Amino acid sequence: MLPGSVLSQDHLVAPALQGGHAAGDPAAVVLGAGRGDKSDGVPLFQLLGLHGLKAEGQAAQAAVDLPELGGIHLDNGIARPLDGGSCGGVARRDQHRAVDPDAVGGVALRGVDDDPVEPGELLLIAELSGHQQIVVLQIGQARLQVQYLLQGDDAAGMAISQKMKAQIRGLQRASQNGSDGVSFIQTTEGAMAEIENMLQRCRELSVQAANETNTIDDKKSIQNEIDSLRAEIDRLSEQTEYNTMSVLDGSCCRQSSSSNVGVKLIMASDDVPLTSYEFTINSAATQATAVTGAINFTPAEEVTKAAAGKIQINGETIEIKEGMTYEEVYANIRDYCEMMNIDVAPVNAAGTECELSQATNLSFTSVLYGSSQEIKITTDNADLAQKLGINGVTATKGTDASVTLDTASGFSNTATVFVDGARMEISDRDGFRMVFDVANATAPSDATVTMLDAGYISVQIGANEGQTIDLSIPAVNTKVLAVENCNVCTHEGASAAITAFNDAVDEVSAIRSKLGAYQNRLDSAITSLDLTAENLTEACSRIEDVDMSEEMTKYTQYSVLVQAGTSMLAQANNQPQTILQLLQG
Repeated sequence: MLPGSVLSQDHLVAPALQGGHAAGDPAAVVLGAGRGDKSDGVPLFQLLGLHGLKAEGQAAQAAVDLPELGGIHLDNGIARPLDGGSCGGVARRDQHRAVDPDAVGGVALRGVDDDPVEPGELLLIAELSGHQQIVVLQIGQARLQVQYLLQGDDAAGMAISQKMKAQIRGLQRASQNGSDGVSFIQTTEGAMAEIENMLQRCRELSVQAANETNTIDDKKSIQNEIDSLRAEIDRLSEQTEYNTMSVLDGSCCRQSSSSNVGVKLIMASDDVPLTSYEFTINSAATQATAVTGAINFTPAEEVTKAAAGKIQINGETIEIKEGMTYEEVYANIRDYCEMMNIDVAPVNAAGTECELSQATNLSFTSVLYGSSQEIKITTDNADLAQKLGINGVTATKGTDASVTLDTASGFSNTATVFVDGARMEISDRDGFRMVFDVANATAPSDATVTMLDAGYISVQIGANEGQTIDLSIPAVNTKVLAVENCNVCTHEGASAAITAFNDAVDEVSAIRSKLGAYQNRLDSAITSLDLTAENLTEACSRIEDVDMSEEMTKYTQYSVLVQAGTSMLAQANNQPQTILQLLQG
């Protein structure tokens, strides 16, 4: 069938030139009317390659203006021009069935009773279809670019995924917090490892000093090294920092308040509940003291041959040589007693410390508190005893503090108290342990110590509020470890120092063990956080990620359709110019 022909169920109308115009005249076209009417005219529509002809009614005879011809609308025998820009294709139809609207050059035949078709309707449909394809293509391209579903694709899924993202980011930050906590613990543990090494060295030196093959000068040298190591322990305790925070001075452990200024909490275990603890100090701890009788010398006076001899103080011998001044004798006694943790001072009749030249007595006071402290001064030289007032020595042993716990407060009936001088340790079941210093407490007096929910290091180890791990690191210094007054210049002192340093090593080892437990817990928490974040990320991906293979297939499909539609529309828009060129040629 020719492109310019009209096909119906029972007749064929061929376009022809006739009536009033020459057959070759391109200015007008006359279509013959009547059923089965034929003409030998030139098939102009075939020559011009018109896309379609729409005929309505039984006949068509009027002429149309060819320069405006983009398509022909025959309506009840009258031919009218159609908008050339609107005629990109015509649907073939009969009175009962439709023919493919995309067929190029198709003609719609309709009966008189059919609804008329607007001139630009078919092209408009094609343009709308192409526009829809472009929109779908752009949406697919956006999905491929961001690799996520767009908000309009799944609004509920988008809301869920955003909550998941908030949780995921919180978990990732919590994991980093845990790593920071591990770094904090490692810094602290490194300092404590060095403290423990120094305590081990002090214990070793104490064992060495306990050997009686060492002279007093040897023991002084040993004591000097111990003093230096203790000073370094205290320095590390004060100056070890993480992110400018001191970690071993007691600021990173649970804090407390006391109603009695003479009662100080030295250490509390992590198992001590946050409540108030009350007790009564029945009697205060005291130091051992000894006061000589009246002294009978002047500082510049020299020791005579009769007065030369030896003095024994707590088993240690001090030699007084002939020709020494009594000021030198006093200095010699003072220095020896210092090695034994005993303070010696000249005092007047009122018991007040004064210059040696004005003194009436010599006062001896132990540095340590408790019933284990005692001062014994003897000599076998009567003249020397008379000069130094040793015959009239008044000695008093030290005493331990006496304490009564109030079980109506935080203490239970099973709590026990151990007092060593002014150091009081209270223990109970489930790891309960509190250590107090009551050296400055008066008796009788009451004390209420309240444990506060503050001071420890709280590591945010979860994505939500309250998901924390608390780290409590007690102060680690010579006072807390009870080695601040260890002196190895005497056999008894060296023996006691061995035990004291051994206990200090055990205490530091326990703290390091606790730090190791903290670190293992944080490591486990970090692993759990990472796994949870990974699983949530995977779940979130299932909700919002684009199926790349499916989206790429759709993108390719619509890309081809858009290109084909664009090409067809471009050809339809260019046809009026092509017709004019053919007619003018």
